[in-house]
Amino acid sequence: MNFCSWKMIQATAVCDTRFISGQILRISQIRARMVTLDEIIPKNDKIAFIKIDIEGGEFHTIKGGTETIRHCKLGIVFEAIGRSTAQYGLKSDDVYSSVTESIGYDFSTLER
Repeated sequence: MNFCSWKMIQATAVCDTRFISGQILRISQIRARMVTLDEIIPKNDKIAFIKIDIEGGEFHTIKGGTETIRHCKLGIVFEAIGRSTAQYGLKSDDVYSSVTESIGYDFSTLER
């Protein structure tokens, strides 16, 4: 079994220091070229499983991988909680609808 990961390395870092609630925080911003899963995964590759851990960006990742997900019928593990998805102007229900309606998947939950 082959395990692969794709990384985009083209990035520019910008650092800033801020004082928030009595703490000094170092804030970093990076600029990176974004590509979708459908763009980066070759069409003839058969992917069996994907884990998405993007702190709220799951909706957009799934949207950008719709063709790959449909073609491969792969297993997906992700977590989509309100405070993370809210950073992108979404609710957990938006992720649920995207997966169940757009792709036709069912959900199962995992216990910790």
